[in-house]
Amino acid sequence: AIEIIRKKGQAVASKRADREATEGVVLAKTSANGKFGAMVVLNSETDFVAKNADFTGLANKILDTAVTKNPADLEVLKSLPLEGTKIGDKVVEFIGIIGEKLELSYYEKIEAAHVQAYIHPGNKLATLVGFSKAGLDIQVYKDVAMQVAAMDPVAVDKDDIPQKIIDQEIEIGK
Repeated sequence: AIEIIRKKGQAVASKRADREATEGVVLAKTSANGKFGAMVVLNSETDFVAKNADFTGLANKILDTAVTKNPADLEVLKSLPLEGTKIGDKVVEFIGIIGEKLELSYYEKIEAAHVQAYIHPGNKLATLVGFSKAGLDIQVYKDVAMQVAAMDPVAVDKDDIPQKIIDQEIEIGK
């Protein structure tokens, strides 16, 4: 039965290859020790599928694997095992089950003295923030990660701000 689903997934995937998968979920999570974090984006064609429990369950399993295995990049993540097959093949299998294009489109990781993840309700926006200092009140880390999501900062400190942005802001202030 699983082989039939995989073949169906491959057939559906080839038929829908030219479609846009612009909906989906953005998820982030940290390791138990708080020193590593990962973020994944699993895209679908429709928002309806993005809210499906099986779809979000798959995305969470992929994220858990990323946090546990610490793959170097997206291609390595796709090659890691998940429930008896590779993650990339599992996504194709779900294409056969769900019936629309799915794509594991993004993976990022970060390591620091403390890493904090934030996922905005609705799973459309997430942040991973690495801190050089561990041992602060956990609420400080959570608040900073949430503010990064809310404010979309361009730099960590003033020396990292591109001159073009400084010039634009000065012009606005005139």
